[in-house]
Amino acid sequence: MQTKENQVHINLLTKQIPLLKKRELKQEGKEEEWTKILEYLLDHQQKTLACELLEKGVLNILKEERRSGIYRKILRYKDERMFRYILKYEGEVSERIFFSPESNMEKLFLKVILNKYRKSVELEEGRNRLWEICFACGADQMMRWILKKKKDYQYLGRIAGNGSDEIFHVLDSTPARSVLLDVRKEVLTEAFLTKSGKERLDYLEKRGWAKGDHRKEKISISKEARGKLGQRTYKKSKRGHQEKAMDEKKLKYLLRCEAEKAKNLEEPKSRRYKRKAACI
Repeated sequence: MQTKENQVHINLLTKQIPLLKKRELKQEGKEEEWTKILEYLLDHQQKTLACELLEKGVLNILKEERRSGIYRKILRYKDERMFRYILKYEGEVSERIFFSPESNMEKLFLKVILNKYRKSVELEEGRNRLWEICFACGADQMMRWILKKKKDYQYLGRIAGNGSDEIFHVLDSTPARSVLLDVRKEVLTEAFLTKSGKERLDYLEKRGWAKGDHRKEKISISKEARGKLGQRTYKKSKRGHQEKAMDEKKLKYLLRCEAEKAKNLEEPKSRRYKRKAACI
């Protein structure tokens, strides 16, 4: 709730700011005053006046140590136009200015911003936090961009095990042959352990993720899957028993599939040996 003093201050600014000339912002010694005014407007939900100051170039006079804090205040408005004022001045922004999203509106806003302006986000520092923000808001295009530029393959397993199909398909941007065997194994395992594990595993196999380092060799994940499932805890309830039964059924399916594939790989060799024996 605004006090009477605050309302008087806002009324004065309402009259003064529209008449403000850009050159007046650049007057020496006025930087701190205009910074406080901008912060005041942002803190008191005076979006229209704040945007007028931003349009007139107030970001040009901010001291470096004040920028990140003010940028975060601007982003809290969840307004793409206001974000573009930051981008216009900075050219490239740091992950430090982004908040960790909590509400659905915050997640949607950050997803749009990170996906749309992904090429304007600085990737050299703070990438761990940037990844966490991407997972929190589902910024799939930003994830693809980071993988393309920085090859952060340590996140591929987490991507494969994400509940969102949109995030899962971020894997499509990474050729399986460019990923180390251990990472591919992790990707297959995490994908298999999701609710749609069978479908995801089939999909990844068709895209070459299950190929071993040697010709015709297939990656086995039964040991890893068994270990992961063994670490799960189930509630002592009907639902808990159902989940445990489903996981056991899923593991049996995996073991059966891997056994059949191994058998299919061995069959051609057996036939060759039979042909050789017949010739002798």
